[in-house]
Amino acid sequence: LLQTFGSTISNSTIYEWIIKFSKMAVTAEHLYSKRQTRKMSGLLGHGPFWITNETVLQIEEENVFIWDVMDTWSRFLLTSYVTRTRTAKDIKSAFNSAMERNSEIPGLIITNRLRTYTEGIELAFGSDAMHVQTTGNIHPKANYIDIFFGPLRKRNKTLRSIKKIESANLIVNSWLVYYNFFRPNIGLGNAIPAHKAGIEFPYRTWLDIVEKEYM
Repeated sequence: LLQTFGSTISNSTIYEWIIKFSKMAVTAEHLYSKRQTRKMSGLLGHGPFWITNETVLQIEEENVFIWDVMDTWSRFLLTSYVTRTRTAKDIKSAFNSAMERNSEIPGLIITNRLRTYTEGIELAFGSDAMHVQTTGNIHPKANYIDIFFGPLRKRNKTLRSIKKIESANLIVNSWLVYYNFFRPNIGLGNAIPAHKAGIEFPYRTWLDIVEKEYM
């Protein structure tokens, strides 16, 4: 900014911009994703395969848990759900959040060996979803954390500096927008997960969101 416009911007102003445009992106995503709720794996001949991972962070001097649920076929991140506890009811709530972006009960859910997953999946889907627990080694050269959730490491690194859970929620949800709608995915041959899932979105980049505000 100094080189281009001959002016500087304070850190507080930049922070306000991040909050403002993140909220705009999250609001738009909620509107469009829920409107287009669909069967993402409809051409596969079975229910969608979901894969999950949880991240533990310390915010406000206590543990906070982020539940990420992803559709393996499209690599579409169905939810990044933040809770203060790690109970079966929390897991059920995370899967309920995922169902808001996918109308079909999953045929298979892959998780780690956290015991609470079994009860949480039972609460959410009864016996309709098959559940497989693994140590992560589903590929000879990498585990499922690396294959599906490796891109989330940058998000988690940012979250470790956050002090308020409200801010963590906003970052988690705005990063979901970035991951699903803006970021090419190497696992999809550099396609966008939303394109693979057949979900339309009015913005292609963060710049589109900024320009909409000021045009």
